[in-house]
Amino acid sequence: MTLCLVNGERIKLNHSIRILFEVQDLAVASPATVSRCGMVYITPSDLGWRPYFNSWIQNYISRFLTDQKLAFLIALFEMFVDLGFEKMRPLRDRETLPTQESQNVECLCNFIEHFIKDQKIEQEEKKDVWQKQLNSIFAFSMIWGVGPSFDKSAHRHLDNIFRDFFGKLHIPPKETVFQYFYHEKEMRFRPWDQVLADFETRIVAPYDQLYVPTIDSVSYTKILSHLTGIDKKTFFTGTTGVGKSIII
Repeated sequence: MTLCLVNGERIKLNHSIRILFEVQDLAVASPATVSRCGMVYITPSDLGWRPYFNSWIQNYISRFLTDQKLAFLIALFEMFVDLGFEKMRPLRDRETLPTQESQNVECLCNFIEHFIKDQKIEQEEKKDVWQKQLNSIFAFSMIWGVGPSFDKSAHRHLDNIFRDFFGKLHIPPKETVFQYFYHEKEMRFRPWDQVLADFETRIVAPYDQLYVPTIDSVSYTKILSHLTGIDKKTFFTGTTGVGKSIII
């Protein structure tokens, strides 16, 4: 078997070698290529989010939770994820960048990892307490794991969806759910503006170097630290002038 490269080079391969190519499409593939290679194509919609989720449960998160707590977390995914995607489907044209369900669930799982790693839930024995903790962690993770891909025009619709799902957690109704974060010690949702530092003007600083923290910059900074703190690759995007460089 010989591997022929574009530059004309030919590499002799042993019979024990197998090569797997992952391509975006077959737009430039010749009939000869198609006939000689085994083609495997699985659409994201057919694959779904469960293969990643099942692997995550078996290979990672099961190390941090007891069987009872793990079963409760799995039940939350089964209860809300598919229903959430169904309700959000009419809003998909308002995404800043198109996403797949598997991507959204991976983001959701990443946020859960951030909270689970401290092992406070593992040490908690009171059932009503750890159930409230897992409920709140899942709610925050779903809000910020699925919601941020949509632009702000969709936030009010998403707010209605998430409040319908997580009404028992008593997220304050004054603003949308994106204006609140889960406070682990108090085990309740608090507004982001409570961690917003007072702005102090430095007269000596040039005008173009002044940085005024806002609720958005504070929340995005915290969210980014959640993910980078557990070594998760993060795609951080936004329009010009929203403070991406300073936050990073």
